[in-house]
Amino acid sequence: MAGALLQAVTPGALVRFGGFEASAAFAILQRLFGAVQQGHALLLGPLWPAYAEAATRGDAAWLRRSFRISITLTLGAAAAVAGIAALVPWILPRWLGAEAPALTAGFVWLTAGGIALAMVAQAFAWFLLGLGRLQPIAMRIAVGHALTIAGMVGLGAAFGGTGVVAALAAGTALALLPLLAIAAWRAARNLSTRPAADAKR
Repeated sequence: MAGALLQAVTPGALVRFGGFEASAAFAILQRLFGAVQQGHALLLGPLWPAYAEAATRGDAAWLRRSFRISITLTLGAAAAVAGIAALVPWILPRWLGAEAPALTAGFVWLTAGGIALAMVAQAFAWFLLGLGRLQPIAMRIAVGHALTIAGMVGLGAAFGGTGVVAALAAGTALALLPLLAIAAWRAARNLSTRPAADAKR
């Protein structure tokens, strides 16, 4: 619910602090990077039930190997987002025509960074979900989202729409990703043969 609230608040924060132009620019970039995000989800999303099955079998070697592969593929997807971000000044006029908005480099790269970091966080979250280790940290994740919303207000007031997307990226990098990474590292180190609790639900 906290994640859904964060997604719902973002367009309003962009309009409030950056105007409708900032909100439209963010939507354009989301669609531009969306192909990579969707490909990442289609490729790696089915892993979490496979993680749960492997945990039930007690196949720690498969779990560790598959998790490493998922992180490698996720970093490749993040690199693809960075490549698209570098080509935004070339892509937008050809995609949207002469009326394409002129986006600042900071806005583009902060948006791309936030999306890339979110994909990495998602890969950790799928691993934890499969092992039944996501629910115990759910409240801390919600707190991280709340801090991100607060950052959107503070940085948005100071830097406009660019501040809002900076807060999104910073919230993922500083509040969400370390929490998930540490939990995933601990889960991988202490793999259990017990069935994954979350996967039973």
